[in-house]
Amino acid sequence: MVTRVVEGDAVDVLMASAAEADLLVLGRRGHQGFGTRLLGSTSRHLADHAPCSVVVVPEQIDR
Repeated sequence: MVTRVVEGDAVDVLMASAAEADLLVLGRRGHQGFGTRLLGSTSRHLADHAPCSVVVVPEQIDR
């Protein structure tokens, strides 16, 4: 596992990382206020355009 901190636009940085990856795993925060919305704009863009597989993991919901 490699951990890096990179400054820049999230989509640009993640797309560059995806070019070298087999799998891109993203967290979904759900802070947009749209309860029925499945993906945010960053996740949607990466799911549509990343050169590798993308998994979007939703935030944990306390029950």
